[in-house]
Amino acid sequence: MMVEGGATRRFKRAAKKIHSPSIRIFARPRLFIPLLILALAALPIASSFAQRHRPLLRTAARDYFAGKIILIPRDDRPPSLRQPRMVAQVADHDLIAPPASAMGDAEKLTAWVKGLDYSGVKGVIASPGSTGDSIGDSTGQRVELIEWIRKTHPGVPIYSFNSSESEPDAASVTLVARLLNQQFGFTPKFLPLYSSASGRDEIHKTISDRIKLVGGDELSSINEAARAVSILVFIHAPQTNDQQRATLVESLDAAINKNYRVALLDLSESKTGKQALLAELRIRNLLDQIIAYASSDVAADVSDKAQATARVLAHSSALLTAIRFLRDDVDRVKRIDRAHVNLLLASYLSDWAYALDVRPKLETFVRDQLKADPNKLGGDTERAEDFAQSEVRVIANELFRDQFKDHLHAILLKSGERAQFELRFLQTLRLRLPSQKISEAEISPAAYLVYIGNAQQ
Repeated sequence: MMVEGGATRRFKRAAKKIHSPSIRIFARPRLFIPLLILALAALPIASSFAQRHRPLLRTAARDYFAGKIILIPRDDRPPSLRQPRMVAQVADHDLIAPPASAMGDAEKLTAWVKGLDYSGVKGVIASPGSTGDSIGDSTGQRVELIEWIRKTHPGVPIYSFNSSESEPDAASVTLVARLLNQQFGFTPKFLPLYSSASGRDEIHKTISDRIKLVGGDELSSINEAARAVSILVFIHAPQTNDQQRATLVESLDAAINKNYRVALLDLSESKTGKQALLAELRIRNLLDQIIAYASSDVAADVSDKAQATARVLAHSSALLTAIRFLRDDVDRVKRIDRAHVNLLLASYLSDWAYALDVRPKLETFVRDQLKADPNKLGGDTERAEDFAQSEVRVIANELFRDQFKDHLHAILLKSGERAQFELRFLQTLRLRLPSQKISEAEISPAAYLVYIGNAQQ
């Protein structure tokens, strides 16, 4: 899966060793995807096994996790907890959050923070409103809590955004990625590639701002020397027609075949367009080869698009951090690979399958069969969850069988060998509606993979 000097790749067979010359891919605002296709077409395929500039890998502790992150979330809703936890696990970090009983109670939350074990903690994240808006006017208490951490644990960095700097639901996941990057002294490079010029104008500032917040740099071009720390972010922009969408997919496929790390962000505003994009990717068997995916809601506002952007940047950034710095033993690498696959599956199931297919069916079921309010499920929550889970499970099983099953992930270790893992089956799938609203589903898949040995370089 993780290849230094090339893309993060899943492959079923070994590629031949071919040394490729340096190139540059230009992404000027008006050239967009077509120029990338031309550049990729001219580049010889880089070997999955070719390693030209191996970075210095830092040794991580051989505990179960490489580190711990304490999160004081805004609230206990799924966007505040599940996503940042899964992103942290992609970089083999445990995210510690307060129990539900402490949320909404400043006194209990303070007691929880002061009672934690701070050994091995790499940072504390305080999300906007985490000790303020969600439990009343307690700005002073929030400042006191942060000051207590700073005085009693001076070596632990504290990260926080003001509400004016970032959407609250996007803040936690952004801060997790930022903390990881700063911990390792790493700056990931992102090259955004838009499906349409008109759509780019609408969302470019959102993309650029979120790249900065995650601790990355935005590129206008990429060369061979920079590709090891770079991610191509293909953006399905608003106002994209069928031909532009086809070009986007063709270019994305070409980039993956050239061993670039590729993330996909869908900010389009048409259900038909979103479905068509995923259908074409599935035909080409690309879902397990994309390193991160996120999609905004069909009727997305600026905030929802910013949240989707934060999710895809945080996931891809955390994976790149793991690729470069956390490959010191097989057990750790296995955890990283499994966490990455679980988050990728969760993104497809939440942003695509649930949002576009299952949620409309669930709303009809809730209104017609349960005679309940989709935004206030109350005592009907469990029946709604059972219905939604059965619908999602059908899609999840098909998706895993067609796009992930039996795929071999060969991951470069610090030793120079490649640990090989094979994806076998979807072990568990859990769907919850913790806020008793169908608009906020928590979908948690768990893939089962096995270690089948190391391959020599």
